[in-house]
Amino acid sequence: MAKEAVESSLRVGKRKQQALDMKEKIEKAAIALFGEKGFENVSMEEIAEKAGCSVGNIYHYFAGKQSLTAGLTHYVDEKYLLLEERYFGEKGEMSKSSAAEKFIDFSAEALKIDSKEPLLFDCFGYSIRYPELEVLRFDSEEVYPRILRRIIEELDEEIGFADPHTKEDVERMFITLNRGLLLQWRIELNSFDIAENGRLMAEAALNGVIRKEQK
Repeated sequence: MAKEAVESSLRVGKRKQQALDMKEKIEKAAIALFGEKGFENVSMEEIAEKAGCSVGNIYHYFAGKQSLTAGLTHYVDEKYLLLEERYFGEKGEMSKSSAAEKFIDFSAEALKIDSKEPLLFDCFGYSIRYPELEVLRFDSEEVYPRILRRIIEELDEEIGFADPHTKEDVERMFITLNRGLLLQWRIELNSFDIAENGRLMAEAALNGVIRKEQK
């Protein structure tokens, strides 16, 4: 019986790994095609062909084409995890820095990361046309919002926000300003230093929301 239980467990483990491998293969195929042809120009049939599976198999793992864009976060999350360590790790370069310094640095570093992801700009256009699909809505488990919220929590503790601003307001403002700057950078054919502009924008934003007695 013990041997059968072990063999059964091994079979289940193998199936789970095969499922994870297939899901990753589908994501990689989709991301490659989106980058090559543009999000709207790629069909589920093309993704299935490139991944070596059936369309039905894709729907087993993903609700639809828009949910496949979440695969993009897997490739940038590694870079954001390095930033998380930079700000909050025991030996992080900026672990002893003020929340304001982290806020400004994160604005610049996030823009540098995102500006190197061409597919992100396709997703912008698609999310504007079809907002109900929530293509660029942040998942609470993603690294980017996790870092931002922690920095904002520290800001609130160290400085506090002037009424009527809330932590949620500051988070939305940060994301809106950074995405707007990304789009403008793209419109102007990458003609300005996006990281430096990100720092300046974050400094200006902080001046508008921190408690006046702290300015």
